[in-house]
Amino acid sequence: MSSSMEQDLGPVTVHYPFHAGSIAHRADENRQFQIGVLTHQLHLDLIGVIFVNIKDYQFDVVKIDMRFLSNLENNEKARTLIDCIIQMANRIHMLTLTEGVETETQMQLLKKMGCELVQGYYFSRPLPASEFEKSIIKDCIDR
Repeated sequence: MSSSMEQDLGPVTVHYPFHAGSIAHRADENRQFQIGVLTHQLHLDLIGVIFVNIKDYQFDVVKIDMRFLSNLENNEKARTLIDCIIQMANRIHMLTLTEGVETETQMQLLKKMGCELVQGYYFSRPLPASEFEKSIIKDCIDR
């Protein structure tokens, strides 16, 4: 290329869209990184895939995946996402259920955010049906 035709285009950004399902096992790739003057950004195509179902159908409960709770106490982004999900669900008259609650701190944070339903080892490990039945009966009697 002759010098009269050379141009400095400056930084170039390349966008890689990821479908929500395809990124589930690629958490380490979900970041922006720099190679020379070429910047790569990973985009998550989430809104159209998931929220269109909420718009078109009547659901009663939004279930929040237990992976959001990993290091919740120290992860502001996770807390913000959970809070936004809860607020969105409340505005469209849906309940929220968070799975995988294991600690008192997680329980209190979710309660403070307004999550109505929780499940997880904080309450009980999985039980055979017969033990679950005994546990429920005992709990009712103790009240």
